[in-house]
Amino acid sequence: MHDKLLKGWGKVEFTQLFTHPKPYDPAVLKTMAEKHGWGLILGFPEELKQFIQRYKPKNLLDVGCYLKKLRDFVHEIDPAIEYKGMDVVDYGDPPDFICSIENSGLPDKSFDVIVAIETLEHVLNPVQALTEMKRIARQAVFLQFPNPNHECATLDETHIHVFHPVTFTRLVRLLGFKVIQNKMTEMSQMFWLEV
Repeated sequence: MHDKLLKGWGKVEFTQLFTHPKPYDPAVLKTMAEKHGWGLILGFPEELKQFIQRYKPKNLLDVGCYLKKLRDFVHEIDPAIEYKGMDVVDYGDPPDFICSIENSGLPDKSFDVIVAIETLEHVLNPVQALTEMKRIARQAVFLQFPNPNHECATLDETHIHVFHPVTFTRLVRLLGFKVIQNKMTEMSQMFWLEV
């Protein structure tokens, strides 16, 4: 069981199977989305706008796209950007890619930039997810996730990771990212990374 391979999710450790017997279960995710009012929680709109303006991407991958609410924000900045969404579940506006970022199967350097808003805390293996983002992105990655000191970090039962800004900075540097900017508010934190 320790080496069990779950379709689309890669190798999962025994402790993860014990804690999360059905990772990415559509029924659980849809229930949590309704319970916690998931939507576009954009804690750093100015920084994301600057990120998009700096790299002038031809295409953008929204990881954990939910109902693709980021698409309108992106197209207000530049309507020519080819927006693609990825999620593990179809919540009603089908993602372009229904898979986990941990094992996307997308070609190397297939997107200019990747944006993941309130997503990384949900994945089973954040190191694999970050490694995959680095492989897929040509230029940069924009991440937003809960401030570890805010109750939202642990309130949602599908949050399985909490990231401290100091240790997360160490991790992304270890993985080969260059940290361009990171900020924290009372509720969220943001990392702007170059590959």
